[in-house]
Amino acid sequence: MGLFPYTVKNHFQFGYRDPLTLETRWFDRRRSDDEEFVAQYGRASERVSSWREANIRAATRIIAQATDDGLKPVICYSGGLDSEVTLVAMVEALLKLPTAQRIPIAVATLADSKGLNAHDVEYVEKFRRAHEAQWQSAGLSISFESYPVDIEAFLTSEKLPLIFEETQMLSPILNSHILLFEKIFERFPKALPILGQGELYLSRESSGASVSAAGSGSDYVPASWSVVETETSVVSIAIF
Repeated sequence: MGLFPYTVKNHFQFGYRDPLTLETRWFDRRRSDDEEFVAQYGRASERVSSWREANIRAATRIIAQATDDGLKPVICYSGGLDSEVTLVAMVEALLKLPTAQRIPIAVATLADSKGLNAHDVEYVEKFRRAHEAQWQSAGLSISFESYPVDIEAFLTSEKLPLIFEETQMLSPILNSHILLFEKIFERFPKALPILGQGELYLSRESSGASVSAAGSGSDYVPASWSVVETETSVVSIAIF
């Protein structure tokens, strides 16, 4: 289901529990309707100064693993914020490495053949133009390429239900990336596609006790926040 561990030392785990034996299979697919989806987090093993630093550390580990396995990192950049953060983290991670360890990376963008996401593709080009000279002067090798795909035809094709079944994902948007991955592997047979997207789902439970907020002139209810993992959201992490 994946090439690398999903998190360092499997800090985040998910799987399915048999309701009769209570046996849990981690990092596996559902085998029956009766199985219960389970997920858990371990404690962080290191301190980071910021969310940005955490992203750079993750990118550094990906670069090291790709180097060891002889793979070319390919950042899937849609023109949106999530994938831009991923690209910037990879660039900053490369800049922190000695020059000899700065491997070439590629950037891939899915471009609808009818121009439905032309504004996103144009932003990708704008971002490239704004930073390319700086990257080159730093000795980085970053190539950009757009891959045309007929999204409307894909969403009405017989191929789509088969991909839904294989990936176990409900999102047409995420499943459309399968087309981009196919294009990437045609271009780079030893590619490591990297798709950075999504956000945490948080749940806040009220304690019911109202407390006056200092200086606010209003009351608020103290409560803790919890991370919510669902079967559909986690499968997308496993596939990509």
